Amino acid sequence: MLAMHLRPNGVTFTAAPGTTEFIKRQTPKVGDIVTFKYKGFFFGSKKPKSPSLHRLREDMAWEDVVKNFKEKKPLITGMHHSWV
Repeated sequence: MLAMHLRPNGVTFTAAPGTTEFIKRQTPKVGDIVTFKYKGFFFGSKKPKSPSLHRLREDMAWEDVVKNFKEKKPLITGMHHSWV
């Protein structure tokens, strides 16, 4: 069950459910707000690394997500890149 997702900055990506429990309890539909876990971002594309769906957010509207979104900026230190 891979699904296409959109972040407020316009980046699209696919993510799989994080657990089988997520699949059993929640079935996101087109337009639903979901949170996801990730392991950093790709520097060039800004896509999340290894994204997995975490939970369905029925308490939020897309307008709330956009209003509260903060773009993380890369922090370049030596040979490693971090996001802050």
